[in-house]
Amino acid sequence: MAFEGKDYVGKYGEREISFDGKTLYLQREGGSKMKLVPTAKDEFILEMVPEARIVFVREQSGRVSELRVLNRAGGWEIIQESSALNVHSRL
Repeated sequence: MAFEGKDYVGKYGEREISFDGKTLYLQREGGSKMKLVPTAKDEFILEMVPEARIVFVREQSGRVSELRVLNRAGGWEIIQESSALNVHSRL
């Protein structure tokens, strides 16, 4: 499944999304990088925790502005994009 990894790069609270040109990763502060596997447009699972769902929310302009994480307790964590790493948001 093709996706534009650079669209998602940024800091979302204590989580950072990075892209190495092929693979997208999620990393919590002090934690290890975890590979994100695309399942649909703007939706991913964690390779090591497939029951975890990651959804990126876009503004009308198409810029990714929010990260939603379905945690193990079944609740959604909603985190706003908060860094200058998301270069698309500054165009």
